[in-house]
Amino acid sequence: MRTPAINGRSSLPAAAALLLAVAGACSGLRIEYPPRPDGGDWPMGGRTPQRTSEAAEELAPPLEAVWTADVTGGFGQGGVAVVDSTVFAVNLRGELYGIDLVTGKRLGWVDLGEAYEGAPTVNGGRVFLASSAMTESFHSYDLATGKREWRASVGESETSPLLYRGRLYAATLSGSLVCLDPAAGAELWRFELPDNRRLKGIRSNPAADSGLVVFGADDGGVYCVDAVSGKLRWRVETGTAVTAPVAVSGGRVFAAGLDGFVRSIDLLTGRVAWARDLGCPLRAGPAVRRDIVVLGTSDRRLVGLEPAGGRILWSRPLEGGVSGTPVLSGATVYAGTLAKKLYAVSADSGAVLWIADTPGRVKSALVIHGGTLLVPTDQQYLVAFRRRP
Repeated sequence: MRTPAINGRSSLPAAAALLLAVAGACSGLRIEYPPRPDGGDWPMGGRTPQRTSEAAEELAPPLEAVWTADVTGGFGQGGVAVVDSTVFAVNLRGELYGIDLVTGKRLGWVDLGEAYEGAPTVNGGRVFLASSAMTESFHSYDLATGKREWRASVGESETSPLLYRGRLYAATLSGSLVCLDPAAGAELWRFELPDNRRLKGIRSNPAADSGLVVFGADDGGVYCVDAVSGKLRWRVETGTAVTAPVAVSGGRVFAAGLDGFVRSIDLLTGRVAWARDLGCPLRAGPAVRRDIVVLGTSDRRLVGLEPAGGRILWSRPLEGGVSGTPVLSGATVYAGTLAKKLYAVSADSGAVLWIADTPGRVKSALVIHGGTLLVPTDQQYLVAFRRRP
């Protein structure tokens, strides 16, 4: 029997190729053939190196929950990655899961023994992961062999690995941005936050565009370095920790700080174009497309801003604060809250289109792929929603 197709794509090649390495109570995750990449995939946190959290497809509400997967541990801020028809999920217990996107069936899992706060990054039959381990925190898991391929002593990390132009980038809690060779894990260069005597860290997912890597830091700076050399290009002082993921769109960097300000910074020059005060700490990253920047706030709002000037286009009260990055899908924004609610809001007007309950607080980034909205919760459940017939 053929596996059902989503948006015209069958999940059979990826799902059939996923094998349980050992039967029974033992664990294993192995893929005989690498997942087939597609332009609509979500292979890393934020979907693309620019981390805009904009889906490649339009998924309009109302939706319905079609499956719930138990991954035995809560999710960090990063959530999941999806390539072909396989969901790759990591949890705070240090486990990596392969889940069929169509059915929600667990296809395999492996206990890697380290907590993962950020999303995995998937490329060419490998899964790259950054953990909070004190040593050898960054590693590559080979899906063909079902084993770790290499490990690198990068430093404790709570961010999602960035894959950009054939290189990997990892941010650490001691304040380093490290560039690695994805083939062997060799360190190519390391950028240290200047004058970092108190070892203030980097919790903001780095983003990349135009040969540059940008990220926020606990020391109040937003940094831009050359992607090839690691040389500092510019630094913007915000006066507050920037822990949320940054996003790059249209030559602008959008950074949300704990002081409540959203800042638009010119990617090439570091000039601050505008700063908008939203009045409360911002822990979730922005979801961005060319005509809107959407942010969830800790004081229970979803806010749409004009990218060019920072004007507030709309502000929508929610039940519960937002700490996970929303996702943009066509004319709709989806956001989860700490009150166990999932919202669909019009990107044009901010009007609420649909609300659903979730089995736990939503603290992680949301993902859309293959006509499916994936919602990770802090109660070990990953819930899949699809268009209601």
